[in-house]
Amino acid sequence: MSLILIKRNNPDCQATGPGRQISWLGATALLLLALAGCGGGGGGATSSLVIPDRTPVRVAVVDQGFDINHPEIRDAVVGAVACTRVLPSGATCDTTTSMLDNTGESHGTYVAQIIAGVTVGHTDDALLLLGKATDLYASEIAAATNWALDSGARIVNYSLYPLFEVDPYMRTAYDNAVNKGAALIMAAGNDGASLSSYAYSYPSLFSSADYTGISILAGAGFASNGTYGLQSFSNYPGADTTIQSRFLVALTPVNVIEADGTTALFDGTSASTPVISAALTSLLAQWPHLTPQQSTGILLDTADRTFSGYDPYYFGQGVLDAERALQPVGVTALPTGNQVGGASYSVASTRFVLPAAFGDAANSLSLDAAMFDSYGRDYSFNLASQLGQADFWKTAREHWMGLLAGDTQEHRDTGLYTRTSFDQQGGLTQSYADFTPGDGHRLSLMRTRGRSLENEAAPVQMLSLTGNGALGAYDWLDRVGVAWQLNDKARLDARTTRATAPSSGISSASSAWRHETRLSFEPDASTSVSVGLALTQESGAAMGTSGTGAFALNQSFSQATTFRLRYDLGRRWAAFGSAEFGTMNVAGETLLTDISNVMTSEWAAGIAWQGDDRSFGLALSQPLRVDHARASFNLPVGRLADGTVLRQSRSVSLTPTGQQLNLELAYRQRWVGAAGRHSALGLHMIYAHDVGHVAGARALTLMGSQRYQW
Repeated sequence: MSLILIKRNNPDCQATGPGRQISWLGATALLLLALAGCGGGGGGATSSLVIPDRTPVRVAVVDQGFDINHPEIRDAVVGAVACTRVLPSGATCDTTTSMLDNTGESHGTYVAQIIAGVTVGHTDDALLLLGKATDLYASEIAAATNWALDSGARIVNYSLYPLFEVDPYMRTAYDNAVNKGAALIMAAGNDGASLSSYAYSYPSLFSSADYTGISILAGAGFASNGTYGLQSFSNYPGADTTIQSRFLVALTPVNVIEADGTTALFDGTSASTPVISAALTSLLAQWPHLTPQQSTGILLDTADRTFSGYDPYYFGQGVLDAERALQPVGVTALPTGNQVGGASYSVASTRFVLPAAFGDAANSLSLDAAMFDSYGRDYSFNLASQLGQADFWKTAREHWMGLLAGDTQEHRDTGLYTRTSFDQQGGLTQSYADFTPGDGHRLSLMRTRGRSLENEAAPVQMLSLTGNGALGAYDWLDRVGVAWQLNDKARLDARTTRATAPSSGISSASSAWRHETRLSFEPDASTSVSVGLALTQESGAAMGTSGTGAFALNQSFSQATTFRLRYDLGRRWAAFGSAEFGTMNVAGETLLTDISNVMTSEWAAGIAWQGDDRSFGLALSQPLRVDHARASFNLPVGRLADGTVLRQSRSVSLTPTGQQLNLELAYRQRWVGAAGRHSALGLHMIYAHDVGHVAGARALTLMGSQRYQW
């Protein structure tokens, strides 16, 4: 045993790293963590990582004596014994107060304070088991250890030296620790020497994988000028890689409280050892399922090795980083089965940017769930942070610019009409063919980008009316349509659309079929009215958008009633309108169970004028919007000690806060010059209220194009 004590009257905490202080959090600890890949898509709920509630941990301190009535530790002590050697072999332990209470012995009292002191303790989670034993007799140390283990200790702190030799007494104690699942935290010693060169009279602790797997050797370090150093008195691992793998440095000196209430600094590896024991206590208090191999492994794995001068020869696994040890290690996962370590998806792979029709429905959601790190530790966080909001305005403007910059070619012949549109790079955006054989029937074929699908009720091009439907997010739509003229005033239309080759953000496995039937009436030459029914089934997507990981979708089914009106006002003026009201249900794969009771709406109304070389349009519209929806989740919320995942069902509203309305004014002018020269001017002004169905969002855009052809 070695004690280095510096008197000091300042009770402030000592810095424990370059520019930082260690802070062990209380029972309401919160740890904020930024999740990699958790954002994107124009917004979403924020997430705070919450460490679970703690369970007190019994920690044994085997030392040469204690003041068990010291105000710093007396309320934390749940058991104490004094162990004395008995000749010719063995030791006996006594709980008599007079044998225990040694007010003149400060070493063990300091060690206990560092772990569980009221003001200077490094954890609030320790219940102390104090075993009095001298470091002269292994029999006493072993007896105190066995008593503590039998009393439920999960950690045994040895600020004694040396304990690396496994004599028959300590072998019994160490075997007991292995069998009962307790961790052993040992002072490395204060000789300033390499432990690799230590001369052992008995087998070494490091010769047994069972013993080393539950042990940590505590060295002492200091912080200076933004880096760390090893205290000159501290022993160090040396060249032995096994010792290096179990060696951890904690910073000293450490604050302690004297019997008279003054503050002192306690130094040496005797002081660094309880700092590590306290860190281990906090881990076990928060995650009682951890084995000693796992809990000690976490402290070693998360140690700081990034500082200048790090060398495992002197620092082993590095310097204790208590805060990092509380953070997730490895890939964080969301279990989909009933056992931790079973089927799961990583948090990073779990993402669902809701379709634009949902607006900001996900932004204020709270979905308290548990994710698990590679050690099976559960962390509560807001799973809604993995839901995103589509950036409607950005996507729409990019699409509108593409339409304006593109070109359209038409061809008419007897019984045949074709139209082909290209973007500014010459790529195909839409190809349409209409065959009328003359018997009152019609066949139409179309291949189009989803965002280029126009509102058929509008007689002129209106940018704000394109690509707003349920299939607008798909890259390519292939449609086959058939029309039957029932009589001179009625026509029946039927068509089927296949949506494939999904665009960015949609799973490559996603696809959709949409089947539509429409009955149209023309009571007179100036009026056309139609009503229809549309059925849409999507695989792996909803409204053309898919989730990934634990938010993957199975299929969605929707049905809608459609209305369309066009009325000739005379003098080349026409009024038009369209509406679609529908319902939808979405089946999820794992954590997202379903999105049900979805009610949707989309409508447009306007007037248009068409001349020989000019056109004008004014339209008010609402793009596709979810008027009501509820999402159900089957969330992991914690775990039991045996690895059983605790689950909770949650249902939340997915209704947006706003209702987007677009007001568009459009004007187009064409000129035909000599030698086949053509030019066209297009001007569009679009004002959007509650952009993206977000209450209070406003936007105005002005777009123009001038196209020449020769």
